[in-house]
Formats: sequence, structure tokens, C-alpha cells
Amino acid sequence: MGDRRPRTQSAAPAIVAVLALLLSASMALAAPARASAGLQAEDPPGLTVAVSRVESDAFPQVAAWVTLTSADGWPLTDVASDRFSVLEDGVPVPEASVAFANDDSQPVALVLALDVSTAAKTLSEMQQAAVTLIDALGERDQMAIVTFYSAVQIAQPFTSDKAHLRGAVEQLTVPGSSTALYEAILTASAMLAEQPEARKALVVVTDSENNVAGVSAYEAFHAANEQGAPVYVLGLTSQARSGSLVDIVRLTGGQFLSGVDPDGAVLAAQAVEKLIWHGYQVSYQSSLQADDADHELAIQVTGEEGAAEDRTRFTARSGAVSVTLLGAADGETLRGAVPLAAEVNAPAQVVSVEFALDGATIGLVDAAPYHLEWNSASASPGLHTLTARAVDAVGNQGEAQVAIEVAAPLAVTLSVPQQVITIGQSVVIDALVDAVSAVTEVELRIDNGVVSVVDAAPYRFTVDTSTYAPGDHLVIVHARDQHDHTAEAQVNLRLTAPPARASGLAGWVRGLLLALVAVVLVVIDIVALRSILKWQKRRYQKLRRLEVRNLGNVPSRYQLRATEPAGSLRFQFAINGRWLGQTELQPAESGTLPAQTQASASGPAQPSGQDVRTQAGQMARQVGDLSGTLAGALSGVGRFVPGSAGALARSQAQTIREQQRSARELTQAPSRAMGRARGLGRRVTGGR
Repeated sequence: MGDRRPRTQSAAPAIVAVLALLLSASMALAAPARASAGLQAEDPPGLTVAVSRVESDAFPQVAAWVTLTSADGWPLTDVASDRFSVLEDGVPVPEASVAFANDDSQPVALVLALDVSTAAKTLSEMQQAAVTLIDALGERDQMAIVTFYSAVQIAQPFTSDKAHLRGAVEQLTVPGSSTALYEAILTASAMLAEQPEARKALVVVTDSENNVAGVSAYEAFHAANEQGAPVYVLGLTSQARSGSLVDIVRLTGGQFLSGVDPDGAVLAAQAVEKLIWHGYQVSYQSSLQADDADHELAIQVTGEEGAAEDRTRFTARSGAVSVTLLGAADGETLRGAVPLAAEVNAPAQVVSVEFALDGATIGLVDAAPYHLEWNSASASPGLHTLTARAVDAVGNQGEAQVAIEVAAPLAVTLSVPQQVITIGQSVVIDALVDAVSAVTEVELRIDNGVVSVVDAAPYRFTVDTSTYAPGDHLVIVHARDQHDHTAEAQVNLRLTAPPARASGLAGWVRGLLLALVAVVLVVIDIVALRSILKWQKRRYQKLRRLEVRNLGNVPSRYQLRATEPAGSLRFQFAINGRWLGQTELQPAESGTLPAQTQASASGPAQPSGQDVRTQAGQMARQVGDLSGTLAGALSGVGRFVPGSAGALARSQAQTIREQQRSARELTQAPSRAMGRARGLGRRVTGGR
């Protein structure tokens, strides 16, 4: 959109106040100038430059529309481009493009203000000039018609329908003689305020100066200047050239044209048409920064009729920079080398594209195409923000961001068949290393000590557990690549001692306890065997009681004698419970019998020899079986327990077996003795 600024912005507020006084004073003091025949431009004579509008929406591209008029007020259309000079804030612009062309880039909103306080003939000339301007309207242009005399009326609101506009002009009449010219300018400016998107202009056709009080010349100027509307005046008589009206025209960037001959009004309208719809387009690339601030623009023209310039202001508008980041999508996981690129659309030439990760620059490209090869391994694994930021020549900036996740450049996975190992067994550890770059080494560490290093795949380690103590051991596989990136994985191995093996002090203690148990069992066995033998001896004893009576007072001596030819029996004698000493005697001669004895009482009933032997044999066999079982158990333990503890167990088993044989012989000895006693008895009794 065109940027037509109020021209008072280039002057100080004090100047504006002075201008208001001058405009008011000029109405009373300025003498009316005399018009010459045809078209005339008002003072100052010579070349006139007027900047009608400035377009800076596409900054740094700036376009200014300039009209040039000669001393007689006619538009100049053939001035060479090298006669134009452009200055920004007083600094010359190196290169500017100048071309005379139709200014149809923007629709025009035109208000035609017609002074109907005139004679009928003048009204007819005014209508012809109005039709000339109506015919010049483009398809997108609109016109409104205002009439004024002592009052101001809207004859036709804004429309692009030329028939309606002609009809409004044809219906004009002369209602009075007073001229409310300044109020007409004020009303027309208010109507232009309703057309914000159009390029605005105000054309006044009059044959008189303002002669109605109420609205001042300054108020009229200020209203038109606020809308950025140049005021063009077609003066149909010399009375229209008042000093205040000329100042309004000049200060708003318009033109004052006089037409006093029969064709003057139409020619003036044609001149205004060229000034509105045609002109010089001055385009250039600004070197200012896009700071959204106002800057002064001056256009100077040097021609045959002299030199002139016009100054206005424009805004160095900032523009949007569109950036599209390629190579990484929002939420994507990146690993290794990532080709990044940026597509940039900016108002000015792009001077740099910065690629950043979490705000830190990872690459800067200053020329198209904006490509960058980024190694994501340089970033720590995890979530990050990737940004592409573009800057153009006038400071406009734009960026695009994506959230990404950087994968680790190295990853280690362990494979262990089992994690509970018996000491003495070997364990195989396989490491799978997933790497972006070349792997330089893989270490096996156990309990933070380096055990083995492998520099090429496959990464397999075999561990001998015989050198480690029972318990938990931390196994770590640590990998490193050529860029010094590292990764590791760990597993916990539990080593257990062999279940059947004794070693050290604990083995000796177990062996000693086992030996003590064996000794206790042997002692129990011996005591049991002796008890059995005593019981058997009591079962096989024969008790014979003899009564000796001493009938006198003479001391007597008695000799008790017991004989057994085989010598297998033992005899003991007691008197009144006191054991007597014994003397071994030789057997009596054959046929000699021992002294008679008299039994005073018989002994207690004894079991038969056969029953006693049976019971004794059964108990002996039970004890023997128990001893044999014990000996076999100790012998088996001795074979499995290594060292001295096993030898001790085997020795105790042998001892138990020997005691078992001795007990067997002892249990068989009474039977053999009883057999011999029975044979002796048969011989004594003669076989009875």
C-alpha cells in the first residue's frame, strides 16, 4: 500500500504553527494573481517535483511515485532517468530505477469537489472537466462527487459506475453565490478516510476563493494532509488563485492549474488525469535496516527549466523471513551424520543461515544452497532443539525449530549364558557393539580391573573363574570408538564354591568333627559288645552251694577242689560272700573222686543252654549288623573326602570291622566251651 505521509512531518511543529498563521493571513493579504491564457502553474515558476506516494511494504524495496510539471503546469513525461537523484536520510542511493508508467498498481479513490456557486456558462465548463476525469477512471477506481456553495452536499457517494457519476454531474444546478471551499475540502477528506486501501486524491473545480466563515484554511489543509491526499485545483477564473489555496495545493503535493479559455477546463482536467494516473516510478534497494522507523526520502530532478526536489517520509518496514528446516523432522531420532538444509524466503538477500543446537551454533552458511553436514555424535544423547535461523541484508530474521532426540553413537549389549557360576568353570561373555564410527577397543573389566582388551570383532571374552573368590563380581564391557566416544554395559556374576570340596581350615574342621563322630561310634560299639559278653558270661555261669558243718571246737581245715580235664572252665570259691584264694592243683589220679559234697540247697532255676545260646546269638548278630553298617558309611565318606580327613574315616571303618570280627569270635567261644563241658560230663558219667 502507498505511503503518502503528511508533509508537515518533515518540518518542526513550530513551522506548522507559523504555516497556520500564514494560511490565515494570506486569505486577507495575498493579492489575486492575474491568469494568462491557457494553463498556468502558480508561483514558484519553473520545474516542480511532487512525490505523490511511497511504497515500502516490501522493504528494502522502495518505490516512490513522482510527478514533474513544467513552469506552465503541464506534466513532464520525458525526463531522462539520469536527471533523478535519490537520498535516504541525506545519504545518496547508489542505484535507482526510474521509469514513466501508468500508476495502476493501486486503486484510486478520488473525490471531485465542484463549486456550483457560479454562472451557468462556468457550470457547463465545470461539467465538461468533470466528465473528462470520470472517463479516466480505471476498473478498480472509485469516485465521489461533492458540491459546495454556501453549504456542502454529497451529490454522489463513492462508486465505480461511470453512468451514475455522469448522471450526478448532469443534474448539477446553481443554488447560490457563496463559496464554502474550505468546508468542501474538509468534507471530502472525511470521505477519503473511509477508503483505507486506495490511493487518494482530491480535485477541486472552482471559480472563486473561500468566502464562507467557519472552517479555516489550516483545518482544510490538515484534514487533506492527514489522509495523504494531494489537492489538485482547477481554477476557472483568476479569482480562484488565492494565496491560501495555493499553499494548500503545494503543501499536500498537488498542483494548481488555471483554465480561462473555452477549452481550458478540459485541458486542466487532462493534466490532472496525468498527474493522478501517470508519473515516474522511482525504485531502489534501500541500504537502511528494517527498524520500523520513519526515514526521510528526497528526490531531486535537474531539467532544462532548472532543478527541484521534494521530500517525504517513509517507514523502513520489517518483513517476515520464512525458513523451512530440512533433514530433521520434529520428534525424530538422529544418529551419526545428518545432512541439514534450509529453505529461506526473505524480503532482502539472505546474508547468513545459522544452524544451532540448544542455542549453540553448530554451523554457519553465508551463501545458497544452505546445506550443512552435521555429525550428531558431537552432541550428548537425549532430547535437543535444532534451529535454523536466517538473516537478510536489512536485518530481517526468521527461524525454524524442531525437537529431536540424539541417539548414542555407541551401544553395548552383553550376552552371558548364565550368571551363577561354580568356581573352576569358565564363563564366555559376548559383547555386541553397535557403533557409528570405527571401534578402536573393547575392554573387559571385572571388579574395576582390566582383564582383557579386544580391538576387532567379534568381541568375545572367556573368563577363568578359578582365581576369583566366591561371591558377586561386577563385570563391565567398555567400548571406545575413533572419536573417543565411549559406552559400556555391565552384568553381575555370582561365583559359588564347589559343593563337595573342602579346603583350608574349614575342611580340617569338618574332617576333625567327622573323626570325632567315628570315635564316639566305635566307643559305643565296644561298650555294647562288652555288655553283651558280660551278659553271656552271667548266663553261662553254674553256681553250686556246699554246706560244711563243724560240730566240735577243734579248728578244722577244708580243701575245696574243682577239676575239669580240658581246662576250659574257670572256678571261683566264696564263703559267706567272701571270695577265697585259689590254688592250681594237678588233676586227680584216674579213678580218684573228689570228696563228697552235700548240697544244702539248689540254685535258682536257669534257662536251658539252648535258649540262652539262641538269644545271645540274635543280639550278637544285631550288634554286628549295626557295626557293619557304620563301617560301610565311614568307608564311603572316606572315599569322597580328600586328604587326611578321608584317610581318618577309612581307618575308623577298618577298626570297626576288626572289632566286629573279635566280637564274633567271643560270641562263638562259649558255644565251643559248652560243647567240651558236655563231652566231659559224658565221660565222667560213663556215657549216661
